[in-house]
Amino acid sequence: MKLKFKPNKKQHFEISFSAIVAILFIVKLCGGCQSDKSKTPSTPNIDTTVVATPQQANLNFADTMALAASRCDSILSTPYHDPQLIMAVEKPHKIYSVSDFSRAFPDINPVQIAAARHHGVAPRNSRDEIASMVGDSLICISHNPYYTVAPLTSSSPYLIPRAKKLLARIGRNFIDSLLIKKIPPSLIIVSSVTRSLEDIKGLRTINTNATENSCHSYGTTIDISYINYAPVVLADGTTIRQARSDTLQWVLSEVLNDLRSLGACYVKYERKQGCYHITVR
Repeated sequence: MKLKFKPNKKQHFEISFSAIVAILFIVKLCGGCQSDKSKTPSTPNIDTTVVATPQQANLNFADTMALAASRCDSILSTPYHDPQLIMAVEKPHKIYSVSDFSRAFPDINPVQIAAARHHGVAPRNSRDEIASMVGDSLICISHNPYYTVAPLTSSSPYLIPRAKKLLARIGRNFIDSLLIKKIPPSLIIVSSVTRSLEDIKGLRTINTNATENSCHSYGTTIDISYINYAPVVLADGTTIRQARSDTLQWVLSEVLNDLRSLGACYVKYERKQGCYHITVR
């Protein structure tokens, strides 16, 4: 015998009401659990950044300087191009220069001084003390096929070996660039080299831009004129005609921009002094 249960209206209401109450209870219970979880103290954000000790900072700085020096040495040891092959190029290369000298060469003294201190020699009080270091830490620079040195009134013609290589590289690349552009070659002129503390003190009395803590004290820094250039004199005494000064400046800016971009040096465009202030890296 089959029994069939058919709830009446009252029983149907009671069943529905009970089901709704049960659902609301479950919802409230779940909401309470979530509320309890939200009240649980969260783990604070802990800064796990490790602060380097002074010893670690010095080590990292030394590593950075060593890496820069290694890259610089690699650039300066690259073989030169054969001038005969350069001159054999039929179509002259274009002159591009840089869009803005100040923006292209912005490396102010605080930027250059770190490399100068790390790679250079300790500042000396007098030029005699600087000269006494020649053969040990410094090398004398003089006129050669790639550049010429102006009469120095406030500095001495001595550089650390890497800086001398950089100077030769700049001079040679400048001549190569002129040849490949079919421009008569000229020589760059070095206007300032290594200064003693006495030289710096004297300069500060007549030049407000001269800084007391100068990169020139370390044997790593040179000033190269972008206004004046020396003519090339052949073995028979013939002087090669020079191009315009602004043309030579454009080509020199290309050379320095390439070397700076590769990481060989820092360069500051000195508007008032008419030179590029360059420190080897």
